[in-house]
Amino acid sequence: MHTRFAADVYSRSDSEPERRLWQNADYHYLAGALAKLGLKVLVFDLDGQGDLTTGVGFDDEFFADNGASVYTLLTHGECELRQLICGASNDAFDVVPGNIQMYLADKALFTVHNRERRFERLLEPIVSDYDYILVDCPPNLGTVTDNALLAFRRVLAPARMNKKNTRAITILLDQIETLEDAFRVPIDVIGVVPVGYVPDADQKQMMQELRDNMPDFLTPAIRKRETLIEDAWQSGCSIFSYRPSNTYRAKAQRESQHDYIALEEFVMARSYEVVK
Repeated sequence: MHTRFAADVYSRSDSEPERRLWQNADYHYLAGALAKLGLKVLVFDLDGQGDLTTGVGFDDEFFADNGASVYTLLTHGECELRQLICGASNDAFDVVPGNIQMYLADKALFTVHNRERRFERLLEPIVSDYDYILVDCPPNLGTVTDNALLAFRRVLAPARMNKKNTRAITILLDQIETLEDAFRVPIDVIGVVPVGYVPDADQKQMMQELRDNMPDFLTPAIRKRETLIEDAWQSGCSIFSYRPSNTYRAKAQRESQHDYIALEEFVMARSYEVVK
């Protein structure tokens, strides 16, 4: 089974560093959990902020302003996708690093024929090489995100535990419906991931509202672990390869690993359901 996921993020309010780290961590940490099972996993970073790319140890590739990159591939087709695939520095999965020029991609694609389907065509030669392919999208709806949704057709959407992000999920679902109608393809929402969860009264109420409104889509929650996420990100590794510096962080690492293993189990179960 070859499964692709558009790990879509939609909310301009989430551009603050802490929130961006949490969202991008979701997908390369999920990749780490899947890879621990011996599965072949590839992660794309299509976000011009590049936090996922930095978090797997490819800062130089992100800031490179010449040569082949995911930007030149998507906008001009100037290289082969296989040229861009790298092994993660500290984890057993592959990465297509992002590039700072991805900020310009929506504008660059504006006049391109059949621009919403470019990523789908570029992806085909490597699909059979992997068990799971994940992509982190930009924090806005646009041509790049449309490309990912149409190419992957399975969506795992992070939801920060606040009212604004809950509303953003509704906007994303509306966009998915628009794409389904326009291109006559099914796009399945695999799950909505509550991230940065703290079990206080307000967030418990929000979790209950999410359960009531989307009982089939809500995944296990990812608990808030700010220091751990920051340290692992700066080390260029996932929480599965991160080496904690003290017992407090070791405990937080075990708890966070538990969260992502629960998410991985949910994703695998839902992906089999969709295939069936």
